Amino acid sequence: MYYLPRGVMTWGARWPLPLTLEQSWQFDVEDIQRFRPEGVWWFGCGTANEGAHVSAKRLRQSGYQDSAEARRALLQTAAGLR
Repeated sequence: MYYLPRGVMTWGARWPLPLTLEQSWQFDVEDIQRFRPEGVWWFGCGTANEGAHVSAKRLRQSGYQDSAEARRALLQTAAGLR
């Protein structure tokens, strides 16, 4: 079983998102802890431009300098899964 969390995804029907990226990531962590998938694939974290899964502009609007900073924040949020 694998779990596909939202990761860093700023695209969708509404912007701004109805919750922060940090809240979204925390929900993912809780889901992973609850359902214990064999693997997790976060996607959209590595953009350096305007990509399909994340917008660099919207990451900046969410308070991140760039995608690397957002990725570090996601990894910090998920650190408790080890």
